[in-house]
Amino acid sequence: MDTTLDKPEEFHIPTKPNTFVLSYFETGNMITRRGSEQLHFLTPKRFYCGTLDEPVIGKFSRGRVKGFLAEIHEKDIPLLAVILNRRMEAQECGLSLSSFTSTKSLDTVIELHEMAIGTSHENLMAAIHSILSIFCTMDAGSCDAFELAPIPESIVGTLRDLLYAVQKEPNKDWNLKDSAEQAAYSQCHLSRAFKNLTGYCFPEFVERTRAEHAIRFLLNSEIGLNQIQLECGFGSAQAMRNALRTHTGFLPSEFRTKL
Repeated sequence: MDTTLDKPEEFHIPTKPNTFVLSYFETGNMITRRGSEQLHFLTPKRFYCGTLDEPVIGKFSRGRVKGFLAEIHEKDIPLLAVILNRRMEAQECGLSLSSFTSTKSLDTVIELHEMAIGTSHENLMAAIHSILSIFCTMDAGSCDAFELAPIPESIVGTLRDLLYAVQKEPNKDWNLKDSAEQAAYSQCHLSRAFKNLTGYCFPEFVERTRAEHAIRFLLNSEIGLNQIQLECGFGSAQAMRNALRTHTGFLPSEFRTKL
């Protein structure tokens, strides 16, 4: 099954409890939203175990964003089941497992994927088993630093400059009025242009960028939540918790564990 994303850096799948799917993405950061019927992926870069309506084996791509989906079961790898059970105790099955991957592991994943696609179901499952083994046993200290999601190439000119400014100083007050003036747009034009180019709204980009900065602090420092939310411009630690839960499905404490 080949799938082309309907919008830049976005992919939708129906969900159902108790059937897990492995998704691997080559570049970008994974930001997700949860709903009762769909999972939404934005600029992903992680392994992700979620749920599927029916067994699916396939692949999709858009530009540098490439990935594949395949059905897995807990019996396929005991260590995965342990982590899944731990996750499911704290949150819904829709977001069960997420972690960062090292560059070396990514190369191995790509090679295994290319060998498996187009062959038998058994070969693909064997490749997935190997991928998950790499993923589950990887030393957390070897993980890549969390990177900010790349700005879509379709965004140019003063609008691109504005987004770079948001990424550089997420703790500023990026209200729509002042942001539109900085980009030499009207508020209406900025909102419409941004939505058309990215598929999401400018305020969502701001919150998303703040969430990404917060994740970097959580992974790479020991500073407290209050200081992190100040550095990232959330307004309160609770607002930061809510943003991380909305965009990633995880709480700040879970990023500190690197699971």
